[in-house]
Amino acid sequence: MPGPKSQADSRRSMYNPHVPAHKTKGLTDRQKKMLDEHAKHHSKKHIDKMIFVMTKEGKSFSAAHKIATEKVGNGKRKMESGTSKKPMAKSKGLTEKQKKLPKKLQEAIMKKK
Repeated sequence: MPGPKSQADSRRSMYNPHVPAHKTKGLTDRQKKMLDEHAKHHSKKHIDKMIFVMTKEGKSFSAAHKIATEKVGNGKRKMESGTSKKPMAKSKGLTEKQKKLPKKLQEAIMKKK
């Protein structure tokens, strides 16, 4: 006879509040399951946009993800402490847009870098 669920087990099986059932009407069971997993890593805005695109426009999960990322951003949740990413290195040169600026402005930008 299995014992009571541990706290970790109950957290894993908790329903994700980002994806309410009334919003996912018209989606397949697989899409709903994928959205529940996806919502752990993305914002409510991102998930809502994906649901809208999949239901109203009939797009696939991956197409909806791409559109949501372009429109509202990733909305990725902050990482747990202790697992930080390395900071991005600054670029050494000028961008194409900066190269079109007058020389004095280009020099000022390079001094800041």
